[in-house]
Amino acid sequence: NFLSGQPINERKYPSLREPLILQTTQLFRNAFWRGLMDADGSYKTSIGFGTAAKRLLNDFSEYLTQHNIQHRFYTQSIFGGTTYSLKIVGESRKRFAQLIGSAHPLKQRELQALLARKVHRFTENTSTLRKRGVWEGQVIAINQEKLLNGYFDFSYVPQFSLSNLGAKIRFLRKLKNHSQLDLAKEVNITRTMLSSYELNQTTIPISDLVNIFSFYNTRLYSVIKEKTKWYMHSRSSHCLIDTQPSDYLYELLQGLQVKDRGHLMLHGVKEKSIRQYRKEISDHFSIDVTSTRVSNTVLNRFVREFFILRS
Repeated sequence: NFLSGQPINERKYPSLREPLILQTTQLFRNAFWRGLMDADGSYKTSIGFGTAAKRLLNDFSEYLTQHNIQHRFYTQSIFGGTTYSLKIVGESRKRFAQLIGSAHPLKQRELQALLARKVHRFTENTSTLRKRGVWEGQVIAINQEKLLNGYFDFSYVPQFSLSNLGAKIRFLRKLKNHSQLDLAKEVNITRTMLSSYELNQTTIPISDLVNIFSFYNTRLYSVIKEKTKWYMHSRSSHCLIDTQPSDYLYELLQGLQVKDRGHLMLHGVKEKSIRQYRKEISDHFSIDVTSTRVSNTVLNRFVREFFILRS
């Protein structure tokens, strides 16, 4: 069928997708998913949608993610076939209703009744999440917009500090025959502070590094890329951070669950024991990992800033 791209005399589930022509207008997209929810969705005990077409569910998930509507995936084998479903988490129900809602009288009443109920939070345990391999707050992609020539652009985390860059600052300053006072005035810091930076007596805020290197017509990333990793610091924690993405880094981070307030949960990956995974996290980022719960604001912020998380 040239309009839908689906076969005429075969099963349509494998090729069923959101029509491209509807993706050109937000109003059309909302109406399309509203129609599917009114036909096959449920609002009785939760907001859910199920289908045998996995690609269609992926399209729905992408649409929901674009609008910051959190949801969970489920897979079920029944009668020799596989069905796929998703459910909207409680905190996103109102946002879902505002965006999509319902045009079906009965389902409108069910949705309103559901929204009036109190939301009870449920947290799945690590073994369940590890077995499924999918969870909220999981790394699903690199944020390409925050890379600069293939390197992480650390200017996006100006609140953190880097160490052992004093010699580089001193080299640039002397190359231009500037005194410490000259440079300190230009970047609005004290000469005493600049001196401590150059002597590596203290870590250097990334915000100050950006100003200093900019004054000398140097990009921060051009200095950062001289090493594969740098120690990044906050007031309460530190972490050894990669300067650019890699397949290993991406695979390693996929076993983490990023939580609020700087916390991380280690669920691991199926191919490795949880003990082995914890050791790899500890070794790679040079942090102490004694349980499946890790508190490190630097690593948490790094992952949030430079990667896209499942919501």
